[in-house]
Amino acid sequence: MIDHQQPQPTSCARARYYHLVPKYSNGSLVESSVPNTGTERNTGGSGQTGLGNSGNTCYMNCILQCLCNTTPLVEYFITGAYADDVNRGRGELSNAFSALVMDIWLGDCVYVFPDEVKRVLGKLHASFSDGTQQDAQELLLFFLNVLHNDLKRSTGVRNVETSIVTNLFQGQLSYVKLCLSCYHKTSQTENFLSLSLPMPPDSRCSIQDCLRLFFKDEVLSSRDQPFCSFCGKKQDQTESIQLLKAPDIIIIHLKRFESDDHGNRKLTSTVAFPLEDLDLSQYTSNPTTQQLKYHLYAVVNHTGTLDSGHYTAYCKNPVTQTWHEFNDAKVSSISEQKIQSPAAYVLFYNCVNFQWAQ
Repeated sequence: MIDHQQPQPTSCARARYYHLVPKYSNGSLVESSVPNTGTERNTGGSGQTGLGNSGNTCYMNCILQCLCNTTPLVEYFITGAYADDVNRGRGELSNAFSALVMDIWLGDCVYVFPDEVKRVLGKLHASFSDGTQQDAQELLLFFLNVLHNDLKRSTGVRNVETSIVTNLFQGQLSYVKLCLSCYHKTSQTENFLSLSLPMPPDSRCSIQDCLRLFFKDEVLSSRDQPFCSFCGKKQDQTESIQLLKAPDIIIIHLKRFESDDHGNRKLTSTVAFPLEDLDLSQYTSNPTTQQLKYHLYAVVNHTGTLDSGHYTAYCKNPVTQTWHEFNDAKVSSISEQKIQSPAAYVLFYNCVNFQWAQ
């Protein structure tokens, strides 16, 4: 993808790992050698710091802004608590992200260039270093997995590996197959960091329509026939999916990009989603044992086409409880009425009454 809305990067002094652009003070720019080009007149810091685009990096900037408005993740990194969990020989991304969180929340700059985060990601995966636009959802999953590997700890008798990432974002699905010949059931579980939801072929639908489509029972037949151990051969089977464990923070990915016999395309349907009280109770077998209502706090948007587009983020500031649009270096206030749009691509919800304890 080509990002058509990237501002030209400016050269400026480094602080920590990032290029910093000073904020405005008393209506005038604090003395700096940095040109005042494309900077938004706001105070910076307090979660309202923009991220400069250094060349097709809007896909990374929007994900970083959503993560930097994830309260328990911010607290974990801004207090330095993460340092006790870093595994030997690892931690480059964790250190870079911690420095970025500090700049966004405690700094006094209008925007910063997250050079070190970009460098570390490019070092770990070549796709994130070649200056081409990438998929924000893929970057998000890669980023979370690297953080998990940086910070994981083995716990319990089974030596289950946990981290801040699994504690906050990881849920679990149950897949149950029923043989239509002998009626033998088999089940397996699968962990997830995000739910990738198919979209109905309608111009307008709701997030519940997408969820029902994802959790809909499916008949596996013909070439998709699974092997039945009781029958000793492949048989037609039904497969049902249930939400076995709901995460404290659920990330929902709308599958707007798809491939078929006619090539690649982007679905531009408007998906209606609630800002409060998203209810997942109908998708689990034990709704009374889990808190299954969620409030929205961040959205990744994609505008444009599959090959030529731009990413932005809408985030709800956890301190002021107001919404802002993060368009690379530019940060501006927005009303709740603008949150829902055909551009919505990735949704971040936190659990109602969620209490974070480190």
